[in-house]
Amino acid sequence: GHDTRKAISDGYPTHSVIASDLEPEFWSLGHELFKSTPETFPVPFIPGDVFDDAFVPDKEPLLDGPASTERPTSLQSLTSLAPLQGHVSFIHASALFHLFQEEPQRKLAKKLASLLSPASGSMIFGLQRGSVEPKEADNTRGENIFCHSAESWKELWIGERGQGIFPPGMVEVQADLVQPPYRVGHMLVWSVKRV
Repeated sequence: GHDTRKAISDGYPTHSVIASDLEPEFWSLGHELFKSTPETFPVPFIPGDVFDDAFVPDKEPLLDGPASTERPTSLQSLTSLAPLQGHVSFIHASALFHLFQEEPQRKLAKKLASLLSPASGSMIFGLQRGSVEPKEADNTRGENIFCHSAESWKELWIGERGQGIFPPGMVEVQADLVQPPYRVGHMLVWSVKRV
């Protein structure tokens, strides 16, 4: 939730922000850490599993034109992200993709892409564990995960012959592999922006 708080602190309108996570306890801990309450920091929190089709239906990303549904007038009443498909301007997804293996990452990318508005400039962005070459690795808990390279990350999002989440020309993907001085290994800093 600290990224949500930073966006609002930087001027993004509170009434246009939601937060979501699998574990609602993280949101409660954020209130405790920042000494806030749902009344003093009224950002809706929607707990759920992004892989659950009831929470985010399995739909193709909207390639052009308006969404088939009306944008919800109140984010406070949402119980899933389904009503937001095709309506979201910015999605921040850090330290998320690298929790999974390659195929679940593809499914996650498609689900997030389905939320994205087709308006030019709409974007999904974040950072995650990365690698010079795409490879499987073990995380600190000994679980098998997949680390993308900058190039394989771009190929995930833009692909020929239906291999990518978006067809060529629909999005611009930036991906940079960096090695922070405070950790061993690489981080992938990325964005997927509608053109």
